[in-house]
Amino acid sequence: MTAPQPGQAGPLTAQQANPLGQLNQVTRLVTTLLSAWNESDPGRRTDVLETCCAPEISYVNPISAAQGPAAVADLIGAINTQFPGIAPHRTSGIDFHHTHARFSWVMRDRAGQELLAGFDIVTLTPDQARIASVVTFFGPLPPATVTYTYEMR
Repeated sequence: MTAPQPGQAGPLTAQQANPLGQLNQVTRLVTTLLSAWNESDPGRRTDVLETCCAPEISYVNPISAAQGPAAVADLIGAINTQFPGIAPHRTSGIDFHHTHARFSWVMRDRAGQELLAGFDIVTLTPDQARIASVVTFFGPLPPATVTYTYEMR
């Protein structure tokens, strides 16, 4: 246990004591998550997701949702069937605190054309060893005078 720093109450958390180590872990998890999009084989895609995601992973975006690595793998497969070769590419650093991280991305096709941009909010398991949930937003943030809502069908 590490002694408190001036102005801080109580002992340091693992993240406060080693923020670079935690950021490296989050970066590894996010990189692995995004790499699943490059797997054409559904079984291998599920295997990749199982290395970085909790068994009860929840994934939601404005038009779909999935629960568990196999369901997330199936969702990725369905998107890849509709848009062959599409894959996310991180376009920002990863902002991380406690068990939450956010980053921006673009979806590119095989030719490198950007088809969609957005950002993800990732929540890690309490031990920060795996991804517990992913919430995806499409497009840029709306102006302060506009609010978007999406209806799942």
